[in-house]
Amino acid sequence: MFKKLVSVLFLLLLCTPAYSYTETGVTHTSFVYASQDYVMRDSVIDMTGIEKFWDPRYPSYSLSDRQGVYACKGAKVDIENGTLYTPLSGRVGGSVKGLIALNGAALNLKSYDIKMVDLNPARTTLYLYGMQVWGPSSADISKANIYMDTAETAIAIAAFNSGDVKVSDSKIVISGDAEYGHGAAMDSGSSINMQNVSIDILAGDAKGVILKKENKASLSGVDINIRLTDRAFRYQSASGIDTANGSTLELKDSKVAIEGDKLAALTISNTTDMNMTGSEITSEGSFAKGILIYNRGDYYPEEKKYDKQKISQNIDKSDITVRGTSGIGIEVSKSRNVSISDSDITVIGSRGRGISVAGERIIDDNFNIKGITGTSAAKISGGSITVSDDHSSSGSNYYHSAAVYAMNGGVVSLDRTKINISGDAYAFRADRNGEIHISNMSVTEEDLPKGNLVFTINNGRFSAANSILHGKIENYANDTPLGALDVTLSDNTYWKGYAMYSSENEIGKVNINLDDTSRWDVTKNSNTNGLLANDGLINFGEKAEDGFKTVSVGSYNGGADSALIMKTDINAKEKNDK
Repeated sequence: MFKKLVSVLFLLLLCTPAYSYTETGVTHTSFVYASQDYVMRDSVIDMTGIEKFWDPRYPSYSLSDRQGVYACKGAKVDIENGTLYTPLSGRVGGSVKGLIALNGAALNLKSYDIKMVDLNPARTTLYLYGMQVWGPSSADISKANIYMDTAETAIAIAAFNSGDVKVSDSKIVISGDAEYGHGAAMDSGSSINMQNVSIDILAGDAKGVILKKENKASLSGVDINIRLTDRAFRYQSASGIDTANGSTLELKDSKVAIEGDKLAALTISNTTDMNMTGSEITSEGSFAKGILIYNRGDYYPEEKKYDKQKISQNIDKSDITVRGTSGIGIEVSKSRNVSISDSDITVIGSRGRGISVAGERIIDDNFNIKGITGTSAAKISGGSITVSDDHSSSGSNYYHSAAVYAMNGGVVSLDRTKINISGDAYAFRADRNGEIHISNMSVTEEDLPKGNLVFTINNGRFSAANSILHGKIENYANDTPLGALDVTLSDNTYWKGYAMYSSENEIGKVNINLDDTSRWDVTKNSNTNGLLANDGLINFGEKAEDGFKTVSVGSYNGGADSALIMKTDINAKEKNDK
């Protein structure tokens, strides 16, 4: 009978639901283990003593598996008003977590400060995590401050294996010449929702938000500021937001800024679905980029499994500003579905490009270009592209600045977009089978102070529909393989300008095609060395003050309704009188 009673009591204990524990105003000097529902208010966790067990006789000892709060077994842990403090001063390395949630735990943090400081800059191999969330666990963070100072690795928030993280009205700061400093790092299907969060990082390899694999991020009102230390030269991979492997990014009403050479504020894999609206992107440094959308699969084969035809990157009502030599506002490499609407792109500095779209070149073992495969495409509607280049590009035509640049089979389509140019920059440049197609646009001498309209160094395509164009169209033809610049004017397009090729070996060509609604007013002697197919109207000048001009072509094809307008002077009297 007694044994039966004991058995019954034991079963009752097993079936009893976990109780909820509440504490207020407690200071902990060791970690808090929460396997049941737990409430902490106005409490302090002081992790000063986690290094006291280190013994120099045991050099293999590390700080691994040290944490301030350990939430597990489905526990709901609410922490409000307090501080977690981790001052480290010893020599031993390892991994230290402020808070960790796993086994389905739900961690709620409100009005809380996490301070993790490494007081020994000579320490090696130290990883500091403000918080780790392992799926299916979750974390809800509001009105919190995460401050990390180390010369090693600092990650404010990390999530793995479908962990779910929400952060609002909070601040993340990483400093101390960190080698790696990451604000939020998501991996393996994890998701993050951020609202009104500021992230300020000073590190060598600094990243605001990382989406590593099939992650979802919704960022609204986020302010990310990335600055680099002297260690940056070792990596050149810092970024405000970095995505990969089939992730999804929603960026709304946010600001992302980065300072450093050869870096992009946003580094977006072409396997990432991205929607950005109402945001400001700023990048400063030589060869800097505002947004880089690229084929990461060249370096990570696992990205090749995603169907890029169904993936798109959309930018709406946003401002992208880049300052520095050879800067690019938006660079697209082998991404097929990029859409930019009602957004302003500004590039300030020599050899800059507003938007650059490139496909893929096939190069043989001797570095000869054999062909082009794949397509990159960007559609731009509304907004503006401004390139300010007040430095002469004489003798460096390969590096001519351009508001819009297409190369290696890249295709750019623009509709109702304003082009603003200063200095020697061109409005449009197409190289190596690059294509640029514009419609419903006006690009005049007010927008082009040097009159540089379209440029190539070998072969490209440019078309304009229902547009007004002023300026020079040129095939410089100093690159191989030499080819033609094909220009098509249609749907009531008006062009006032001249065309030329600059090849010393006379192989480069400019082929011009006017439909029966379009017109070309010739402003200077033109030499195209190509085909002039005229179904519209070519005007050489109607009066003496228009001057005497010639158009030299390889061949001419005039349509049934074509017309040539010129002021004739049979006796050459007016010309001689001049």
